[in-house]
Amino acid sequence: MEKHTASEWESLTDEELRRAAELLVRPEWLRERPVLVAVLETLDFNAQDAKEQLQKSEPLNDGPMLSL
Repeated sequence: MEKHTASEWESLTDEELRRAAELLVRPEWLRERPVLVAVLETLDFNAQDAKEQLQKSEPLNDGPMLSL
C-alpha cells in the first residue's frame, strides 16, 4: 500500500471518504493495535492521555461511544 499526500485525499468528499471506509475497512480491524494507535494519534492523543482516561473510566464527551 503506497502513501498518499493530503492533497490527494482532498479530492474526495467527506461522504465519499465515509463510504470508502465502509467498503475497505473490516470492522474487526478496528480492534487491532496498530489501527487503534493510528486512530488515537491522528486525533492528537498520546499514551498518557489514554492512561488518564482509562483511570477515569468515563467517556471524554457526551456523544455515543464506540463499541469495540
